[in-house]
Amino acid sequence: MPIDDLPFSLSDFLTVIHEGGVGLWSWSPATQEVWLDDLCRRMWAIDDPIVTLDMLWDRIAAEDREAAIAAWENSAIEDGPFAFDFRIAPEGAPMRWISARGIGGRAGQKGDAQLAIFCDVTELREAQGR
Repeated sequence: MPIDDLPFSLSDFLTVIHEGGVGLWSWSPATQEVWLDDLCRRMWAIDDPIVTLDMLWDRIAAEDREAAIAAWENSAIEDGPFAFDFRIAPEGAPMRWISARGIGGRAGQKGDAQLAIFCDVTELREAQGR
C-alpha cells in the first residue's frame, strides 16, 4: 500500500515512535557527520541537529566506547541488520542505555548516509538488572 493511501500521516507515525522511545538518526561514513532528530537530541542532550561522530563517541560511557565504536564502524560496511547497545552519559543528564539499530552496508544507505534508529532501552536494562 502506498504511503499516500494510509489513514495516517508520517507526522502521526513519528509522534507514535517518539512516544515509544525511538529516535531517527543517520550518519555519513565519508564526512563523519551525524544527523539527529528531536528525540535523539534529547537522548544525547545535544542542541544541534548535525554533529560530528566524535562528539557522540565522547558521550558514550568509557566502558562501552571501544565496542560501540567498532560496531558503529562495522555497520557502514557489513550488509544486513545490526543492533548494538551502549550507555551514554550526556552532560548534566543521567546515564541512559541506548540501542542502535538499522540495516548495515549498502542496503541501509540513502545517498551518502546510513539510516538507523536509536531506542532508549534504559528501563528494560534496569528491569533485567544490567
